[in-house]
Amino acid sequence: MQSSELENRLGTVIITGGTGYIGCHLAKYLSMDNTVVILARPGSKIRLAPQTLASVSLEFIEPDFENVDEIVGRVKPDLVLHLASQISAAESPDNLAGSIHANITYPAILVAAMKKHGVRALVNFGSSWQTAYGADYSPFNFYSVTKQCCEDVIEYFARGGLSAVTLRLFDTYGPNDWRNKVLNYMLTAAAERRVAELSPGHQRIHLVHVDDIARAVRIAAGLALAGHSRHQVYSAPSDGTISLRELASTIEKIAGRPLLANWGARAYRPGEIMEPTAAVPVLPGWKPTVSLSTGIAQCYSALIGQ
Repeated sequence: MQSSELENRLGTVIITGGTGYIGCHLAKYLSMDNTVVILARPGSKIRLAPQTLASVSLEFIEPDFENVDEIVGRVKPDLVLHLASQISAAESPDNLAGSIHANITYPAILVAAMKKHGVRALVNFGSSWQTAYGADYSPFNFYSVTKQCCEDVIEYFARGGLSAVTLRLFDTYGPNDWRNKVLNYMLTAAAERRVAELSPGHQRIHLVHVDDIARAVRIAAGLALAGHSRHQVYSAPSDGTISLRELASTIEKIAGRPLLANWGARAYRPGEIMEPTAAVPVLPGWKPTVSLSTGIAQCYSALIGQ
């Protein structure tokens, strides 16, 4: 994304989860022409590029979120982007409590602080997993349960003046992505010429480039800043789904070598989503612009250092 695309300033922006992959990307672009403040947990690994780190402010939140109110009141942002979340595959009692704390308690305290200090505009990030099996609420895992609860909290505060947009994301990707994603695993296997132990590979996914997510955030921010006291929920899908087997073929073409895929070495996850559901409207005025082949080529070049 070029700076010309960011011609309309958003003002002062708080980003929660700004040290995650998408958060780092948003901080990089929004700091070009906005004041960006990142809320991070103590001990978070700061992966922001030096140039971005020099152009943003970091605020560390306390484990119980007691200082969130003070930070919001002192910063007085024009807009809050809430990306922070916790995902845990293990659903033990301790992990469930941690997910509730991070994914429900944190945003509830954050939004209450926004109301107290007159900060009205919020862009929240949900998950397509909230409607894993149809148009109605049908959570894939406990993480998606907590994301739905977060939306319920926002819905409540929207009746009291909050102007909010939730973007329910599908699978995202981009260069130098450190997350444990199947695309990254397959790209690394191709680069290192080692066997990728995969499921049967017939499940289909939406893959949306992080640059396109940044464009979606720009549009969503404009809607939130327009000041309508309501909560709008949108999706940001790719142009079409792709199966893992089709993805493997795309990677092979870009890498110029076979992907040594051991299909069926892993079972599908319990309740595997075989075809993602577009349960909510697409964000108005947005469409993906980075083709999958171009985006994967970027990722592969970054991985092999070209």
